[in-house]
Amino acid sequence: MNKRLAASLSAILVLGVLLSGCIRLSPNQKKEINFQLKDTEWITSPDPSVLVFEDKHNFRFYRDDDVRDDNYFEGEYDFYTGDDAVEYITDDLEDYGLTEKEIDRFIDDEQPLENFVCLVLHNESCIVDGEETVDEPYDTPYYGFMSDEDDERSLTLVNMNTANLAVYDEKD
Repeated sequence: MNKRLAASLSAILVLGVLLSGCIRLSPNQKKEINFQLKDTEWITSPDPSVLVFEDKHNFRFYRDDDVRDDNYFEGEYDFYTGDDAVEYITDDLEDYGLTEKEIDRFIDDEQPLENFVCLVLHNESCIVDGEETVDEPYDTPYYGFMSDEDDERSLTLVNMNTANLAVYDEKD
């Protein structure tokens, strides 16, 4: 009886191991990220800056989340993901010198190509101490990654004009 029980348990264990391999997600399978920016706000820490995407095309960047009537940039934005982001950077932003080969070095299992992003802020206005400071509109392009851990989205972005890195977490 002990041999029959041992054989049955062994069969169940082997079957369990085989089936678990069939239903387990591979480590390369990632949860699909919602890349929608419309009507979202993203805050940096430890400083209180916030990036607000008001609709499909307009943004505001406030220096302080608590002060929304002064010290801000505003304009339109473009947002690209995955291959479109790489293509935009290497073609339309080629003057910055970031090549596809260099971008490929950022891509790995933790940060796959589909999470790679390019955000371009078309700064049309900047209000500082109640005064307009932009004479000519200008662009601020960023590249980086969007991630979604435990249903909390974040953007890790490098400013292509200054090489500064910032991490933005989506506000609830």
